[in-house]
Amino acid sequence: MLKNKSITLATMAEELNVSPATVSRALNGKPGKNAERIKKLAQELNFTPNLTARNLRKSSSHTVGVLITRSISTGWYSQLVCQLEQELSGHNKTMQLSISRHDSVKELNCLEAFRGNRVDGIIIGPVFRYPDLYNIEEFSKSSNIPLVCFGCMDDLPINYVTVDFQEGARAAVSHFYEKGHRDILYLGCPKEDIMRTTGTRLEGFSKAMDRYNLPLTPDKVIVFPPTRINGWKLIKTILAENKKLPSAIFCHNDEVAFGAMLALHQAGIKIPEDVSIIGYDDLSDCNLSMPPLTTIGGKMEALSKELVSIITSQTSGLKSEWIKKIIKPRLIERESVMSVKKS
Repeated sequence: MLKNKSITLATMAEELNVSPATVSRALNGKPGKNAERIKKLAQELNFTPNLTARNLRKSSSHTVGVLITRSISTGWYSQLVCQLEQELSGHNKTMQLSISRHDSVKELNCLEAFRGNRVDGIIIGPVFRYPDLYNIEEFSKSSNIPLVCFGCMDDLPINYVTVDFQEGARAAVSHFYEKGHRDILYLGCPKEDIMRTTGTRLEGFSKAMDRYNLPLTPDKVIVFPPTRINGWKLIKTILAENKKLPSAIFCHNDEVAFGAMLALHQAGIKIPEDVSIIGYDDLSDCNLSMPPLTTIGGKMEALSKELVSIITSQTSGLKSEWIKKIIKPRLIERESVMSVKKS
């Protein structure tokens, strides 16, 4: 019996008096008169084929590496990972996930691990600017693995799919303006967006404010890391300093919006009767906030489809020039914005 033996295709074949090729075909889902016997024995022995060895013999591993360069503890990236997995599954691809959390050494190690596992392609992001591209360029020079990035604000020399970040901010300001709001605050703008505005939500916000001749003084843009707790703290600080609240707040993302909404609720300030709010990202929790949050979204599913489409076309041998696609987000109207009397 097999109890004292290392379980391999060959030992299973010997036990069932068939060839190793017959065992391999059965475990790969091919029909045959011995297929059920082979699958039953494999199940009894908890036998798992050596995928690495199999991939060495095959031209395709049917696996795509996904490297998130930030943390996935925030809702948007975790939802994107789920969306990518679903999309890849529809193309009969398995996802291998790695997370580098702003660590360039870890990022390179993740890429090398993908190479070692012979993935068919790699989806990586966010890769916002040229400095973020260094490891990817170096890796690409020594690898034939197709790559596609997301989140790009610079026009990078690589396949990428990105979202028009400034268009979303412009749509938010336009919506506020159409509802009669003239005093609009940008809450939670990242410091790096102040340093380099091109392609950012700040650029879209600034252009829209200018278009409608609305005041854009320094106090209209509150710079702070865009997290939920910071959204809560920023509103708490404004209220503690007895500053006048604007009639409308554009939040850098939904996480900031959720924190701000909590602080306003705790202070007895009504949304949208006293303050209207728009977020950015359309996280699943937007439907569950009180009130349901108007936000900028309509992009995650499109982003996932484009990323997977590029990778599968590249792994199928379809070569082309760099593929560069920009997705336009849209306003998703719920209940956190109301009309006010125009002044």
